[in-house]
Amino acid sequence: MLKALTMYLSLANLPKPLSHGFGLDARQFLKLQWGLIFSLIGAYLATKFIFFQYLPEKWFGDSAKLLDIAYQLADGAGSYAATADIFSYFPPLFIELLVVSLACMTIWLTISACRHTYALIFTTLLLVLAVPQILMVPNKETLVVMLTLAIIGAAKYLKDTWFIIAVGGLYLAYGLTIRNYYLLILLVWAGFVAWSYLRGGWKGMIIIGLLLGLLFVPDAMFETMQGQRDRANEWGLFVAQSDNRTAFFNPWPPTTLSNFIMNYVYAAFKLNLPIFAFGSYKELLLVISVVFCGVLVFCGLFQQNAHIKILAQLFLAHVCILWIFEPDLGSYFRHFTSVFLYLVPALTLLGKFPQKP
Repeated sequence: MLKALTMYLSLANLPKPLSHGFGLDARQFLKLQWGLIFSLIGAYLATKFIFFQYLPEKWFGDSAKLLDIAYQLADGAGSYAATADIFSYFPPLFIELLVVSLACMTIWLTISACRHTYALIFTTLLLVLAVPQILMVPNKETLVVMLTLAIIGAAKYLKDTWFIIAVGGLYLAYGLTIRNYYLLILLVWAGFVAWSYLRGGWKGMIIIGLLLGLLFVPDAMFETMQGQRDRANEWGLFVAQSDNRTAFFNPWPPTTLSNFIMNYVYAAFKLNLPIFAFGSYKELLLVISVVFCGVLVFCGLFQQNAHIKILAQLFLAHVCILWIFEPDLGSYFRHFTSVFLYLVPALTLLGKFPQKP
């Protein structure tokens, strides 16, 4: 399986030598690359096993709740209970070793995919911000990272049609058993894939059909989907007494199509350009991460390789759905970085060295 996960680098059919930049030759770039891999893994292990107590407790509240449910110390429902049920089949030591393995593999795969020093810099920044939040303890994102690794591995061996079927099957299974909103992600992704294969007037007909279809969606459906943001923040504010400074509510009641669209645009702006709303260095780092992922999505969507395009479309589908209900910046960052591995094949395209004729 490890061989399958590492061979995804050949998806872009990159020529050699590397386009390393900053005046580094290939040997120097490889030394820098492997130095970063070992340094980041070492820092991760030191943080997990030595300096863990210095990390913010709010990052790991969901994990504690999940493990309590898994080992019958508390009751749970929904995606917590479904994920905990899977964890309950394994001893705690195995789960911890699984998390460590996923973190080390994520660091290795992403850094080794870089072909330019600029890519190394931004990828390292993203890993430093994301790994402590999603791969430091067992949580719901543990299964998501496993899902992304399985899909990237399948990309190497399956042809386009079978790869699409495999992705659809995995998301259907995960959505039906653990997180229902993954069915929405599957639906949006299927639309993106279909759009890329359609030509001419069919695209216009689909746009008209979607717009007409939205007019017949019951208003209760808009409230069910988008109202989750308000319900989550009301619980955090009035029940849990949370001091989450980046939480925000829908400006308009999500009870009509027009309000749903305005809330959606507002949330997209708030989540992706938070520097204008909150104005701290943390929001600046989030904006840099979002822009970097946006560049990778752009590279992937306009790539001839079908697998790279499909994975970029899958990441984009995740983000489009998250804008509907994400209640705060922390939750948004954890959720979209947990599927960052879909953009790793596109990462190999940055700094691609041109072949000589």
